[in-house]
Amino acid sequence: MAVWMENCGRVHGVADAVTDIEIVAPDEVGEFVAAHGGRLFVWVSTHPGMLFVPCMLEASLEPPRRRDLAFRRVKAPGFDLFLEGTRKTWPKVLEFALRRRRVEAYWNGMAWIV
Repeated sequence: MAVWMENCGRVHGVADAVTDIEIVAPDEVGEFVAAHGGRLFVWVSTHPGMLFVPCMLEASLEPPRRRDLAFRRVKAPGFDLFLEGTRKTWPKVLEFALRRRRVEAYWNGMAWIV
């Protein structure tokens, strides 16, 4: 069931969530996200002008300002993970790392999606 979540648009419930993704998040990531509101948003963005790398995986503690995105809630270790729900496919492994007080997401080990 989809609900409207203030500042981030449509969010689908856990029952609708993608379940075949392995979430790899060290304890420090879960603790950092929990200390900053407990929610992590992940989406794919395109960067115009980049010749060979059309997409990048973005992660933020705040929802993106784009109102055209819909998210699916996924169970993650120690925090609520919201994946862009408009994507037809997600990686088999979604990894997270904490770098300079920022959470970064990796698609099957890569930040760039080619």
